[in-house]
Amino acid sequence: MTGLTRRQRACLETLKLFQQEHGVMPTVEELRRLLGLTSKSAASRLLLRMEERGAIRRVHGCARAITIRRPACPHCGHELRQKSERPR
Repeated sequence: MTGLTRRQRACLETLKLFQQEHGVMPTVEELRRLLGLTSKSAASRLLLRMEERGAIRRVHGCARAITIRRPACPHCGHELRQKSERPR
């Protein structure tokens, strides 16, 4: 995952918080309202750019199908666990 812009980082945090509070990801319309954007297309473009940078993964055509990707190891490419995650 390459570096995110300030707005993309804010969007990523909003996605995480919404999922923690509601148990599902927000729709594009909900995300638009949460971020104070003027249109759904602005929210869609923001998600598209985040997907291109590898921060999230989406299933197109599904309203809430967003998965937050974890950083990958620069040596082997496997996703890294967050500090708060316990090994399985």
